[in-house]
Amino acid sequence: MTPQILSSTVNKVGGRRGSDFGVAHAEEIITLYGAKPFVPKHRLLLINIADSYEDGTRSVYDAVRYAWKLSPERARNVQLVLAHVKGLVLDVFKPMKWRKATEKNFPGKPDRPGRLAFDGIQADQATRKLYQNKRVPDRYRPRGAANPVRFIDPVESIRARTHKRAAKCGWMQV
Repeated sequence: MTPQILSSTVNKVGGRRGSDFGVAHAEEIITLYGAKPFVPKHRLLLINIADSYEDGTRSVYDAVRYAWKLSPERARNVQLVLAHVKGLVLDVFKPMKWRKATEKNFPGKPDRPGRLAFDGIQADQATRKLYQNKRVPDRYRPRGAANPVRFIDPVESIRARTHKRAAKCGWMQV
């Protein structure tokens, strides 16, 4: 093959989550894999903002707050929203009000029918310390999951883990 042919056969599409496994700086690897996983203490909404944040044109808040396909009922029960990229929590927000993602509700943003967005504030320092710069536990980031949003209820998580352990030990039937 000639060099011209080789250069024209380059794969120009990185693939879904390709940046999770591709080239990374040493600092990035140390930060991500050195981070301890958080332990959920609140009803959380995890939002992977990799696609909306990494272009560098938006703040973490702007990247996480707008246009997610969510159940209004579940969204209103969330205590905190965690913005993460590659499983590392960048920041923590307390949603104050959930509204339809429309230009009327959020001037300057496009209408996104069937999606929600929130107005919120950054969580207090003590709450942020529980989650910020910590890793999303692997059980909340299953391989191949395409949905960028995930709800976590610590009470339900404890109940589910206890139920599994009890079933393994023969304490209760599944």
